[in-house]
Amino acid sequence: MKKLLFLDIDGVLNSLTFAVYCNRLHKQNPEKEDREWRPYRDFDPMALSNLCEIIESTGCEIVWSSTWRLGTSVEELNETVEKGMKRWGIDFKIPGIGKTPCLRSELGWGCERGLEIQRWLDENVDEKWGDQVRFCILDDDSDMAHLMGHFVNTDGYTGLTWRDATKVKAILGEIKPYKNTWEDNGFFVKFPCSEMDSEIATVLGVHSAGQGFYMSYGFGTIEEAKKWVSDRGLDSYKISQFNTSPSVVVEDGKVLK
Repeated sequence: MKKLLFLDIDGVLNSLTFAVYCNRLHKQNPEKEDREWRPYRDFDPMALSNLCEIIESTGCEIVWSSTWRLGTSVEELNETVEKGMKRWGIDFKIPGIGKTPCLRSELGWGCERGLEIQRWLDENVDEKWGDQVRFCILDDDSDMAHLMGHFVNTDGYTGLTWRDATKVKAILGEIKPYKNTWEDNGFFVKFPCSEMDSEIATVLGVHSAGQGFYMSYGFGTIEEAKKWVSDRGLDSYKISQFNTSPSVVVEDGKVLK
């Protein structure tokens, strides 16, 4: 089974939240030129990490649909994103295999991106892989025409989140969809605010749980929650399960007081 991800960049691999955060760092460090901060604003490290998770867990390949593809080769796009990852200590090979055509000259400036994706599919899928293909579209715009059933809409404010990544993996057939609500028997991490800077917490999408604690978004399995804790180096935390009364502590870090 061939799995394809049609990938946008702006509003997906970068985000307004992280750009604002980098701008604040620039103002706090005026001795550094703006051009020194610019490469870090280009890509949000959490979005990049979530993209790696999608690729590793589904084995999908990338077809670039972003405006960044215009006048740029597939190899150059792959290299640009890989360099962005290396700035954040992520050593990863992007499996980019193509880019969608630009149909503005043919269909006008109002051409929907979904029609460009369909054109790429028409010109490539039947010839190379027959009907053994699953695909997903990841974009912060919704001009996907008749392909909305394959579409995951990111928020340009946050970029590609864990929730978005879960939806992508479900469309590509890797896992069952996980609904992040209090009614689900998912897992969450609770930890002291002292463990994380408030601006970083905003970037990561965690929120206040009151009384000096933060609470993460939901995870489908305890293994995912453990990995989230490990990746962020939390020393004091509790992993608990939704929809249990009282909340059942599954695993403790140091005891919270």
